[in-house]
Amino acid sequence: MQGLESAMGMIQKGFLRDNPAIMKLGVESLKEKLVSINSFVIEKSVMDGENFDAKQYAQKEVKNITILADKMLQDFEAGDKASARETYDKTLSQCMACHTTIRK
Repeated sequence: MQGLESAMGMIQKGFLRDNPAIMKLGVESLKEKLVSINSFVIEKSVMDGENFDAKQYAQKEVKNITILADKMLQDFEAGDKASARETYDKTLSQCMACHTTIRK
C-alpha cells in the first residue's frame, strides 16, 4: 500500500511542477501497484450482518481507480488541468473509501 501512496504523491508532484512527464510516471506507477493488490489475502467478512466479499470489492475498486488514473492523465496532457485535478480528488476519495471499507 505504500507504493500506492508514493504513486499518488508523484502524481501530485506532477501537478505542482506542471510536468506531464512526472504525472505520467505517477500514473504508470499507480496502475502497476494496483495490479499487485491481488496478492493480498483479503478474506470474506461479515459487515453489517451481511456477507461482504472484501476481495471482490477491492478488485472492483482497482478497476475504477485505473479508469480514473487514465482520465486524469489524458485531461492533464490535453491541458485541462482543472478536470485532471478533479479526477485526482476523486481518485484519492476512492482510495480512502476502499481503506475505510476494508480495514473496518
